[in-house]
Amino acid sequence: MNHLMHSLSSDVVLLTGGQPRMLGFDEALVFGIGFNVLNVAVLAYILWKVLYGPVKKFLADREARVKSQISDAEAMRKDAEGYKSEYSAKLGEIDNEKTGILDSVKKRALTDEAAIIKKANESAEQLKSRAYEDIEREKDKAKDEMKKQILELSTILTMRYISGAIDSSHQDKLLDDIIEEMRVAKWQS
Repeated sequence: MNHLMHSLSSDVVLLTGGQPRMLGFDEALVFGIGFNVLNVAVLAYILWKVLYGPVKKFLADREARVKSQISDAEAMRKDAEGYKSEYSAKLGEIDNEKTGILDSVKKRALTDEAAIIKKANESAEQLKSRAYEDIEREKDKAKDEMKKQILELSTILTMRYISGAIDSSHQDKLLDDIIEEMRVAKWQS
């Protein structure tokens, strides 16, 4: 520690011009401090003149840019809200239109279904009517055929009766034969 003190005192002696002293307020010290203060003031003034304007301008520009970005973002948000409400309205219109189209299609399908069913029923009735007409024609044809066969048989019977006297047993047998022939003829046609 002695060594450290000796080293410091030698440095102080060199600074004070050879006279050992601790801190004293003499002219050199006051002049040095004044000169340093003046240097700091001049440096501060130069820095203020050189840097203050550009820094202030930079900060003002940055503030203006930030405000512009904020206002742009706010405008974009308002536009987005407008678009959102517009699209919501359009979606509502589309949904209503879709519902209307579906209702229209359902009504048309029901109308078409009713028309198809009506047409099918009419066709079925026409087929049924034609079938009944065909059946009636066939019945009439069968009746006419039966009448013809009865006439033929009665003619044959009359001719046999006329051609000879037929006794009642023979007559019954002839009648049975004729009826049997009619049955066979009926089943064959």
